Amino acid sequence: MTTMHIKSVGKLLALIFIISYTMDKLIYLTLNHIDNKVFTGQSVGKLNHYLSVKDTTDFLVFGSSRANHHFNTKMISNNSFNMGVDGRDIAYFATLIKLLPKNRSQFVLINIDPENVFDQQYDGSDIAPLAIKYHSLKPVADALERAGQYNPLQKIFWSIDYNSKAVGVVMNFLRPKYNYKNYDGYDPLVLNETQKQIRNAKLKMQETIDCPEVYQESKLYVDYLQEIVAFCKKNDKTLLAITSPTYNNPCEKDNTKLAALMEAYDIAYWDYTDFFDDNNSFEWWKDSGHLSKIGADEFTAALARRIKGAYNNDEAMLQRN
Repeated sequence: MTTMHIKSVGKLLALIFIISYTMDKLIYLTLNHIDNKVFTGQSVGKLNHYLSVKDTTDFLVFGSSRANHHFNTKMISNNSFNMGVDGRDIAYFATLIKLLPKNRSQFVLINIDPENVFDQQYDGSDIAPLAIKYHSLKPVADALERAGQYNPLQKIFWSIDYNSKAVGVVMNFLRPKYNYKNYDGYDPLVLNETQKQIRNAKLKMQETIDCPEVYQESKLYVDYLQEIVAFCKKNDKTLLAITSPTYNNPCEKDNTKLAALMEAYDIAYWDYTDFFDDNNSFEWWKDSGHLSKIGADEFTAALARRIKGAYNNDEAMLQRN
């Protein structure tokens, strides 16, 4: 290949890059403009909703599906939001907690499950869905890079932020799933008759699990937990950790170990794993790890009474009902 040919190829490649780079930014700006108007849907809409209310909300819940479906926050405070999201864990919600305002007193409730705390394979990959905010929220970008849960090409091609989410963003923009203004983040699980029969059959089966003799906490999980504690202490947030109910609890050592860990880090912790043991009706449950709406409301009612009894003297936010 002659020098002239090499220069021609180089110019062509440069032109292709410039066109690709320009198209990428146009696609990103279009999707980002649409994204900012989406407030429905679990992955993007709920996140945007949270970002829009986080600075003015008094009572917030964070966690996985066992937060999303278990805490009827309006029973605790009218000015509340449940930011539980299915499939997420501490890397995800620690990042969101650190986006809360620094000059406002707020109550932060996190749902913590023992099996997650002692999972040595935990790698923080649950933070990956926040990549959609890589170019719009620097604290999120920093958290993603620290966890290694981003695509390095995102630094050049911004539209990668919307990989696998573009269709969902557009669909929720064109056809919102609900009126977000009446939504507080709580997603109760309501079962039809067929689902109840399936649930009953599964819950009748006795689950056997080999419980470890020794439980060692995940260093990464504890690092995120300590960051939450430090942020809350520095920024006037009341932090309460809770383990919500499960249908049965074959391994109890991890609950004891978790309680000791929380005490060591000076975190208020209430373990409700066995909350329904004295009256464990199938009606409380959707499956062994998730409460039905009936169970969630029963649980939240008891939790609300305890929170108000323990914190009302200090937390004006819990009196705004």
